[in-house]
Amino acid sequence: QVPKGYIFVKGGGDAAKPEGDGDQDTEPRVYDIFEPFLTRQSESKPHQCYETFDEAVDEFYSSAECQKQEVAKHQEKKQIASKLDKIKNDQDAR
Repeated sequence: QVPKGYIFVKGGGDAAKPEGDGDQDTEPRVYDIFEPFLTRQSESKPHQCYETFDEAVDEFYSSAECQKQEVAKHQEKKQIASKLDKIKNDQDAR
């Protein structure tokens, strides 16, 4: 019997949502770890199930670089929004 694969998700993203399907303000979905089985301790954590462990590993590593770029882009947007808010507050104070 071939074990199923599970990828656990960290961050603000929802495991059930498809990638790239979200609001501008939400954090991107980032894979945390992959496992060949689902333990009782990890049942409540957000995760995705795959038919085989191989599929889960392939998805995990094929998405790693894209996820890094999404996280960097999200952080850059947050920094820009923060700077814009500071400028607005400064202008309102004058």
